[in-house]
Amino acid sequence: MPDFSPTHIRSVYIDLCKDPVFSINLRIPTDARIKRECKDLYKKKNTLGDKQIVRNFLQLSDDIEIESALKKVNADKFKPVVNFLKDVTKDPRNETIELVAWLINFKFELGKSEKESDESEDSNKEDNELQIIGNTSRNEDPSIQSEPDSDSINSSAQELLTQPETKDFVSQVETVGDPIIVNQQKTRPSFLNIFLITIIILLIEAGAIFLWRNYTDRISVPAVDEGCMYWAGTHYEPIKCEDIKGDLPVIPLDVKKLNNLKKIYLSDTLTQKSLGKVWYSSVDKKHEFFTDSGMHPVDTVKRLRPLTSYILTNHTSSHRFILNVIALVCCSILGAILFAFGLDYLIRKQKNKRPVKTD
Repeated sequence: MPDFSPTHIRSVYIDLCKDPVFSINLRIPTDARIKRECKDLYKKKNTLGDKQIVRNFLQLSDDIEIESALKKVNADKFKPVVNFLKDVTKDPRNETIELVAWLINFKFELGKSEKESDESEDSNKEDNELQIIGNTSRNEDPSIQSEPDSDSINSSAQELLTQPETKDFVSQVETVGDPIIVNQQKTRPSFLNIFLITIIILLIEAGAIFLWRNYTDRISVPAVDEGCMYWAGTHYEPIKCEDIKGDLPVIPLDVKKLNNLKKIYLSDTLTQKSLGKVWYSSVDKKHEFFTDSGMHPVDTVKRLRPLTSYILTNHTSSHRFILNVIALVCCSILGAILFAFGLDYLIRKQKNKRPVKTD
């Protein structure tokens, strides 16, 4: 007679845990993993004895379909199995022991032999007898379980590495025999983290643009030997009179004009309060706006004119500025979402290609 005591069943289970191909659902069990293992195993093993074992554990009546019940049953139903495998329960129910034995491939057969079963059916005098045949290796019957493929092991291992009880159970197995070593990988960043990082980068860029604009608005203090200045596109820059900046005109230094005359790029930000503070000039039917009066810095024969209500109304638009800002913000957010999705996809793809090594 094979030893069917809880101590022997668990010792067999611990030995099987040392085999790298042993089911990861059983090696590091949780309620959900045991439920999944039962569903997968029942699809491969569903003889009369197998059905009786599962039916007894789930306490199902004969008219209930087992496979459907396995799908609907709450995972908490398998808590006694988890407690038994983790050696939390010292005196488990017989139904729990039978289910564990079934999961680790102790065969259950109803009846004696096929011939004796036929004779007992004819005579109606003998009852079916439950026999237990110990089997400490799941690989002895290839028709019952095929070797799991590496992708299945990898995906299951990656999920289970995040389980809080993983370390405790692996430590428990180490006290019985050789340790099971699973190379733990770093948790990939979540989509939300990637999205937030992208938003932060966009905010940094916006801040850099803001600082650059303030930098161009700074008060320039020319050096002693800088007696001239030239137009740098948005403002004047001091320069030595002997230096030449291409075809740009170099004019004598005027500290007031150096610090006050600047070009306004965002003309749509102008309002009625800008009247008397802003000047403009028409160049190639386009209006340019400046922060001080005087001559045009490039076309030095043109004089800058004070901003009028007519020019403000017909050549600037605060509504257009608001729409541009909204469009820019929407495009930035959309770009951040697409970037985050793309980066998350690449991380997932790279992680799926990287195998989980076991010793």
